[in-house]
Amino acid sequence: MNIPITIIGAGPAGLLLAHYLLRRGHYQIEMYESRPDPRLSTNDNQRTFPLALQSRGRKALAKIDNLEEKIGQKVTFCSGTFIYQKNGKSRLIPRNNPILTIDRSVLSLVLLETLDKDDNQTRLKINFNHRCTQINPQEKTLSFQTDNNQEIKVNYNILIGADGANSVVRDCFQENPSFNCQKNHVPDVYKSIYLPLNVPEKSLFLAKDKFHSISLTKNVRMLLVPQGDNNLNGVIIFKQENSPFENIENPSELLKFFQKNGGKIGQLIDIKETESLTKRPISQVITIQCNQFHQGDSLLILGDAAHAVSPSLGQGCNSALEDAMIIDQLLDKYQDNWSEVLPAFTKQRVPDADALQELSNYTFPRKKSLVFEYFLRLRISRLLRQWFPDNFSPPIFELVAETNLSYCEILQRHQGWINKVKQLQ
Repeated sequence: MNIPITIIGAGPAGLLLAHYLLRRGHYQIEMYESRPDPRLSTNDNQRTFPLALQSRGRKALAKIDNLEEKIGQKVTFCSGTFIYQKNGKSRLIPRNNPILTIDRSVLSLVLLETLDKDDNQTRLKINFNHRCTQINPQEKTLSFQTDNNQEIKVNYNILIGADGANSVVRDCFQENPSFNCQKNHVPDVYKSIYLPLNVPEKSLFLAKDKFHSISLTKNVRMLLVPQGDNNLNGVIIFKQENSPFENIENPSELLKFFQKNGGKIGQLIDIKETESLTKRPISQVITIQCNQFHQGDSLLILGDAAHAVSPSLGQGCNSALEDAMIIDQLLDKYQDNWSEVLPAFTKQRVPDADALQELSNYTFPRKKSLVFEYFLRLRISRLLRQWFPDNFSPPIFELVAETNLSYCEILQRHQGWINKVKQLQ
């Protein structure tokens, strides 16, 4: 007999978990997603933001047959960062180990397309354009609003929230007085921007295997990542109180701003993109820290719904994919007994999620004196590791990106530095 599972959210975490559950052979899965089916969208509507697939995320994907290979056909390998100046000069910071990047929507699309197989048709149903409006844990019912404003109500057996930082599933946990959730905002805000990698008529050709970055003004910087044949997807990052768009009245003025301050990258921007840019909303990253990832024997949250973090270490998606793998491991351990799996997931994952919050918030300092010390420490540690590799730990970002050490263990190794940044920030 198939065990019924309901998943809210068809992003990378929810879709990968569906892969794991279907592989087990005895689950009936129903998924609900508020957004439209990405398979029916145009390429322009599919563009979101690039993700860095690092060691733990790739390990979770590799557990599903052929999945890593299919995703590998869509990734871009970046082996360093070009930092540009306004005068057109640039400096390359190389990386020993390339980073795999992929647009978030492309990753979701590959996960979705590989789920849509003949042998899954009878055990998987995905409902797009269904926004969850209410959850009743006592009656185990869900209410949804469809894109044509139709209200529907369904029952669930086990409900899993993979519905992001503004999770509706997590909100229903608030009824439990022992549940505690801290919701904060990262100080910087951003706007997405999409540029061509090459503009032959301007003799502009940027490296397709490098990140590209420039500081437009003192508190405004732009980071771009190659995606596909001729695309640069990225963000303009700035402080909310220091928006470069606040006093710009029209797209033509915005174009002049980029041409004046954007160096080589600024020359890639045309009037069409500035028109789109003025209409795009300013976005802010939300962080979530919870003391429980489950309620009772039928409610579970994972990914950003449970532990959204700052993007500074690129671990949001990687840790979410790792969640799905850990749930699968716990299902093995407890023989698919969800009443044991749910509290075990909280017990195992909450300490790691708390450690990841600390690492993401305090690895890279904002205080100028600490920034100098950070790079000095980094340079000295690299030299010492060349001479005494067994005696000195790699820097935090290398341990996070290139190993499968638990976040708790990484924090323990670098607790002194994290405490110092935390106290002086």
